[in-house]
Amino acid sequence: MKISKWDLKNINDNGIFLDINTGKRYRLRDETIQGLRKHYGYKVAKNRRIMTPRDEQIAHNRRIAQGTLQRDNKYAGNKYKNKHFTSKTVIIGSCAICLSIFLALPIHNDISFGDTPPDVGVAAEYEMTDRGEVVKVVDINTPLETADVLSIESVGRDSFIDYICSAYQVDPRIVRAKLRELTDDFSSMDYLDGRIKGVTTKGVDMEAKSEEEALICAIRAFFQLPENFGLKDLQYHSDFRPRDREKDTIVKYANIFGIDPNMFYSVVQLETGFSSNLYRNNNNPVGIRDFNGDGWQSFPTKDAGYIEACLEFRKYYRMIGEDPMDVSKDTLEKIFQIHAPAEDGNEGYVDELLEIMSDNNDKVNNRRI
Repeated sequence: MKISKWDLKNINDNGIFLDINTGKRYRLRDETIQGLRKHYGYKVAKNRRIMTPRDEQIAHNRRIAQGTLQRDNKYAGNKYKNKHFTSKTVIIGSCAICLSIFLALPIHNDISFGDTPPDVGVAAEYEMTDRGEVVKVVDINTPLETADVLSIESVGRDSFIDYICSAYQVDPRIVRAKLRELTDDFSSMDYLDGRIKGVTTKGVDMEAKSEEEALICAIRAFFQLPENFGLKDLQYHSDFRPRDREKDTIVKYANIFGIDPNMFYSVVQLETGFSSNLYRNNNNPVGIRDFNGDGWQSFPTKDAGYIEACLEFRKYYRMIGEDPMDVSKDTLEKIFQIHAPAEDGNEGYVDELLEIMSDNNDKVNNRRI
């Protein structure tokens, strides 16, 4: 049993987790809630008050200090001089003993979502125990230079947002502020269900299947229609440098948007061959027409072009009412009658695509492309 960002909606304000698969309720450990708060914000189990050993020691020291002040005021006269001296001696001795005990206590920091160095990403898994608790069973630190930049779990939400903002050449500071506003600091029920107010994809309200998809679609919407979200001065030039090889990135975007990676990769190969002027100059990987139908769309980076292509193909599948992972010949014939009609000189398109897909199948599935 794993708790992910999409399970936060099943944790109530008192820190009780409902396993919707079994109907059982579990009281989360304080350490687990602390870890979730560090990673997703302090609104997780907001009614649960958690005191760390250090917090308890600070509070204890304050109580001692307050008591010392009261006694000093009480025994300020000469009449109580000896009592004043004795009280201070006892208090100082008590402080020394408490400090010794505190320093001897181990500092537990095994839920380290937000405490890692900036060049490390953290992935954590949890499982149910017989006692009904949720405990961490794995904690993987991944150096950022080898992390999957298209995975929030690998690089963290902020780094993921920065990467997509760079792909769209928009200011990440403005984007993050707007995202926090629209999602109640990434904790609203709509956001956890894959929706963000005002964000649509290809004419329909967004219903993202992952947080990565939700953030990509939101940033794309900000880029295309900033006025709809009250955004100004959004454009921001940055030196965009894809982390992965372009062909690997294609497969990752296909997985995020739920379309067949081999089909997507093969269409790019068939349409532009990774080398045409349309691909190199317009960052348009699959020949997407402009809105007038007499030219070609351009995108700020190739990543932005891949995203648009994935959403375009998913729109085609929605139009014909088929599963986006269906790559049977009959389904592809319907899809590419929309994308590349035979009357436009594309006779035999699907047969050629299927042949390329057959050649690429093992390479795409095993990432040998």
